[in-house]
Amino acid sequence: MNNVKLIKLRRIRAKLVLTFGLLTSLLVTLASSGSSVFAASDGVELRGLVSDDGSIVDMYSALAIDNPTTGSDPKGTHEFILRNNTGAVVHRVRFTPIFSGPGHGNPRGILSIVVPQTSIVGGGRVELQSRGKTLLYSRKVSANAPRFTAPPTVKIGVNMVTVSWNVSDADGDAITYAVDYSGDGGKTWTLCAIDIKDQTVDLERWGLDASDNAIFRVIATDGLRSTIKDTLTLVLPRGAR
Repeated sequence: MNNVKLIKLRRIRAKLVLTFGLLTSLLVTLASSGSSVFAASDGVELRGLVSDDGSIVDMYSALAIDNPTTGSDPKGTHEFILRNNTGAVVHRVRFTPIFSGPGHGNPRGILSIVVPQTSIVGGGRVELQSRGKTLLYSRKVSANAPRFTAPPTVKIGVNMVTVSWNVSDADGDAITYAVDYSGDGGKTWTLCAIDIKDQTVDLERWGLDASDNAIFRVIATDGLRSTIKDTLTLVLPRGAR
C-alpha cells in the first residue's frame, strides 16, 4: 500500500473517532470563545440523545469541561433540574435539543448542556423534564467521585503513544474515560478519545503535534461526577505521517 493510500485510510479512521461524544463536545466548544476541549473545569457537560418527538432520552456519561455554563432559554422544550442531597433545586436550565433536520443523519436531537460543577452534588439528583413536566430522566449523584491512584503514564512508541492510568471508585460505579492532549503545556487541549472503558488507550503519533512541553489529561467519570488527572510534562518527538 502506498503512502498516499495509507494517509487517506488514517484520515478516514480519524474521522470515525468523531463519535457522538466528540460531536456534542465540539458543539459546545464552538459556542464558546475558548479553544480548549474538556480542560480543567468549572463546568460539567450533560450529554445525550433525544427522540424526534422529544419523549425518549438516551443519556451519556457527563464530563468535566472548561466551557461557559449554558444559558437558560425560556422558550426551550426541555429542562435539566439539579438537586442537592436534601432535594432542593440548586440549578435549572431550559433548552431545546439540536436536530440536524431531514436528510442530515440521525433524526434524534443532541443534548449538550453545560452546568456548574458545583451543582453536581453528592447524594443529589439530576432530572430532565419535557415542557409538559414529563420526567424523562432521573439519576442520583454518587457520594464519591472516581479517584486516580497516581498520575497517568505515557509510553512513546515508533507509531503509537500509549496512555495508561489506574482509577478506583468507592461507590463501585462503572467508570468511563476521555483523554486530551496539550502541546503547549496545558494552555489549550485537544480531545483524543472519549467514552473509553479500559484504563489504557493507544493514540497514533501522526495525529499529535510534536512538543517539548506535552501533557496528556485523563478525565474519569462515573456518569455524573468527574475527576481529572494530568501526566507529567514530557517531550513528544514528531511521529511518522
